Amino acid sequence: MTGGKDANELAIFRERSKEFVFEGKRWYDLRRMQVAGQPMVFKSASHPFGVLDKTTQGYKTLWPVEPAIWTNDPLVNQTPGYQTAKPQ
Repeated sequence: MTGGKDANELAIFRERSKEFVFEGKRWYDLRRMQVAGQPMVFKSASHPFGVLDKTTQGYKTLWPVEPAIWTNDPLVNQTPGYQTAKPQ
Protein backbone atom coordinates (compact mmCIF):
# COMPACT_ATOMS: atom_id res chain seq x y z
CA MET A 1 0.00 0.00 0.00
CA THR A 2 1.35 3.38 -0.91
CA GLY A 3 -1.51 5.77 -0.07
CA GLY A 4 -0.11 7.18 3.15
CA LYS A 5 -0.85 6.24 6.75
CA ASP A 6 -4.51 7.32 6.82
CA ALA A 7 -5.34 5.71 3.47
CA ASN A 8 -3.62 2.50 4.59
CA GLU A 9 -5.54 2.43 7.89
CA LEU A 10 -8.83 2.82 6.02
CA ALA A 11 -7.91 0.10 3.50
CA ILE A 12 -6.97 -2.30 6.30
CA PHE A 13 -10.17 -1.47 8.19
CA ARG A 14 -12.34 -2.08 5.11
CA GLU A 15 -10.63 -5.41 4.41
CA ARG A 16 -10.90 -6.57 8.05
CA SER A 17 -14.58 -5.54 8.08
CA LYS A 18 -15.22 -7.96 5.20
CA GLU A 19 -12.97 -10.74 6.40
CA PHE A 20 -14.01 -10.78 10.07
CA VAL A 21 -17.63 -9.62 9.71
CA PHE A 22 -19.06 -12.14 12.21
CA GLU A 23 -16.14 -12.37 14.62
CA GLY A 24 -16.73 -9.26 16.75
CA LYS A 25 -13.50 -7.48 15.81
CA ARG A 26 -14.97 -4.28 14.35
CA TRP A 27 -15.34 -2.43 17.67
CA TYR A 28 -11.73 -3.07 18.61
CA ASP A 29 -10.57 -2.00 15.15
CA LEU A 30 -12.56 1.25 15.46
CA ARG A 31 -10.96 1.95 18.83
CA ARG A 32 -7.41 1.06 17.77
CA MET A 33 -7.14 2.51 14.24
CA GLN A 34 -6.71 6.23 13.73
CA VAL A 35 -7.41 8.63 10.87
CA ALA A 36 -6.05 12.17 11.03
CA GLY A 37 -4.78 11.45 14.54
CA GLN A 38 -8.24 10.59 15.93
CA PRO A 39 -9.58 7.12 16.79
CA MET A 40 -12.00 5.92 14.12
CA VAL A 41 -14.61 5.15 16.78
CA PHE A 42 -15.59 8.85 16.87
CA LYS A 43 -17.75 10.46 14.20
CA SER A 44 -15.85 12.93 12.05
CA ALA A 45 -15.77 14.43 8.58
CA SER A 46 -12.56 12.53 7.73
CA HIS A 47 -14.19 9.09 7.74
CA PRO A 48 -17.72 7.62 7.66
CA PHE A 49 -17.17 4.76 10.14
CA GLY A 50 -17.45 6.51 13.51
CA VAL A 51 -20.21 5.41 15.84
CA LEU A 52 -19.74 7.71 18.87
CA ASP A 53 -19.93 11.46 19.36
CA LYS A 54 -16.69 12.37 21.14
CA THR A 55 -18.16 15.14 23.30
CA THR A 56 -21.18 13.25 24.66
CA GLN A 57 -20.23 9.57 24.31
CA GLY A 58 -16.44 9.55 24.63
CA TYR A 59 -16.61 7.62 27.90
CA LYS A 60 -18.07 4.61 26.06
CA THR A 61 -14.65 3.63 24.76
CA LEU A 62 -14.05 2.16 28.25
CA TRP A 63 -16.09 -0.64 29.79
CA PRO A 64 -18.19 0.04 32.92
CA VAL A 65 -17.19 -1.67 36.14
CA GLU A 66 -19.62 -4.41 37.15
CA PRO A 67 -21.82 -3.32 40.11
CA ALA A 68 -20.83 -6.35 42.19
CA ILE A 69 -17.22 -5.15 42.08
CA TRP A 70 -17.64 -1.49 43.01
CA THR A 71 -20.30 -2.19 45.65
CA ASN A 72 -18.18 -4.81 47.46
CA ASP A 73 -14.84 -3.00 47.30
CA PRO A 74 -14.73 0.57 48.64
CA LEU A 75 -11.48 1.29 46.75
CA VAL A 76 -13.02 0.62 43.33
CA ASN A 77 -15.00 3.36 41.59
CA GLN A 78 -17.20 3.19 38.54
CA THR A 79 -15.68 4.22 35.21
CA PRO A 80 -16.36 7.96 34.71
CA GLY A 81 -19.48 8.55 32.62
CA TYR A 82 -21.42 5.50 33.82
CA GLN A 83 -24.07 5.74 36.51
CA THR A 84 -23.45 4.35 39.95
CA ALA A 85 -25.46 4.09 43.14
CA LYS A 86 -22.30 4.03 45.24
CA PRO A 87 -22.27 6.69 47.97
CA GLN A 88 -19.48 9.20 47.42
